[in-house]
Amino acid sequence: MTNKTHPHPPYIRIWFILLAALAGSLVLGIWAGSKIMVAVIFAVAAAKAFLVVTYFMHLKFAPRWIRLIAVGAVSVVAVLYFGLIPDIQLGYASLSTDQLAVINQASAAVRSDAGDGSATAAASIPGADTYQTYCVACHQADGRGLNGKLAADFIADPSRLAKSDEELLKSIREGITGEIGQMPPWGSVLSETQQLEVLSYVRSQFGGK
Repeated sequence: MTNKTHPHPPYIRIWFILLAALAGSLVLGIWAGSKIMVAVIFAVAAAKAFLVVTYFMHLKFAPRWIRLIAVGAVSVVAVLYFGLIPDIQLGYASLSTDQLAVINQASAAVRSDAGDGSATAAASIPGADTYQTYCVACHQADGRGLNGKLAADFIADPSRLAKSDEELLKSIREGITGEIGQMPPWGSVLSETQQLEVLSYVRSQFGGK
């Protein structure tokens, strides 16, 4: 009976390659604002995963049918992630602030034509117009952000508005990337007065519910 052996992988060299790739990902993450940079980060992550699975998990030396199952599973996850998640979470993040403004204005016009009494009643509150124009498409008129699937849910998650005014104004001004997706920066679109008013509006409408 013979024992099947395989060449000893260069683990130390691979470990250093993974370490360098990790450092590269961290550095690239600082400038991850462009789609090209995000694609590069994903490519580096995919290369690291390939090295780990191939050598440290010994997939390279596994039977062919195991490799086929592994490739199939990864392919299914990749299709689901890249096909569904961007539509659910990042659809609005890819739009410019001007495009978002047009979408939000159209949404406000539709609600107005439909005779939305609650929106009309709130129109006189400072910050209401800004919210209806720039924020409502993601956060929704009820502040729930499609139950947290499209944007922050101010109602179900009180911690969102428990933050200080400084933190929230920074998020409005500079944008923020979280578990749900990315909120674009509005600092170049909204004046300081508009930012303060829309924050006050959000707190008054959703902070006590």
